[in-house]
Amino acid sequence: SCFCMYDYTRQFEVQVRNDTVDAAFVAEDGTAAPDDMLENWLPTIDGIFDQIQSAIDRSAYSMTIRYNETYGYPMSVSVDFEQMMADEELYVSASGLVILATEPVEDMVVVDNEEAKDTTESRQAELDLNRGLWDSHQAMDYDYYYQRSCFCMYDYRKQFEVQVRNHTVDAAFAVEDGSPAPDDMLESWLPTIDGIFDQIQSAIDRSAISMMIQYNDTYGYPMSVSVDYIEMIADEELYVNANGLEILATEPAGSDPVVQVFEQQESKSVNPAVPLADATSGSHLVGFRTTWTVAFAAFAFGVAGIM
Repeated sequence: SCFCMYDYTRQFEVQVRNDTVDAAFVAEDGTAAPDDMLENWLPTIDGIFDQIQSAIDRSAYSMTIRYNETYGYPMSVSVDFEQMMADEELYVSASGLVILATEPVEDMVVVDNEEAKDTTESRQAELDLNRGLWDSHQAMDYDYYYQRSCFCMYDYRKQFEVQVRNHTVDAAFAVEDGSPAPDDMLESWLPTIDGIFDQIQSAIDRSAISMMIQYNDTYGYPMSVSVDYIEMIADEELYVNANGLEILATEPAGSDPVVQVFEQQESKSVNPAVPLADATSGSHLVGFRTTWTVAFAAFAFGVAGIM
């Protein structure tokens, strides 16, 4: 909190385009931030870095900063500039970064077929390794948080708590207000963890021009996915964040769900000699970046105090 109007203490989804704050929306109700906020109150990530640099240059009395381990941006900032003065502190939180585009490479790099093949094989190997780790946990009932960024209605860009039961999305609730997701979202928008893996597999199969994936070290599931399928086409990208996984139930001990599915299919198949590879085919949110050259991004920003 700060000694300022309530509107200035809300959490905002900030949309940065070409290194400039282009738009922002209140997280709790989706209302657009006014122009004066875009110009003077809501910063880019670089703007937050500048605030920290200013605090260092001014020899602030106390500073506590927490940086994101993947991208390096400041996730929480607590600065007290003068020990004996009130209302001059800076308290900022930033989270949920989704990188939508990076600065163009100045010199075009021509990739030959062998290099492209190596890239595809590397992506596939990384996916197979992490999907194997995920499968090893045999999770059938679990909850997790999911958010997808897109040029679409605000309701589709909210963060949801997704509830998966028996490998199927059973329910989902918007994190900001607890409202349930409608049936069309459950059926076609909010995936299971396996569904996110499938999206990554599809991107590999389609030879996407750019892919940056961050997998969870413990469970192997994709925590962030950034895919650009075709370089010169807009609004066809995939940007996904997934986190907060809580496994509630696993497959019964001694069962092999893949084999069970195959056995069921085999017993009903006209041709009982269908190979296992065919019966189980089709199986498929960032690290996003290797440099801090972000031109387009979206992130959640909150201010608890001002200078």
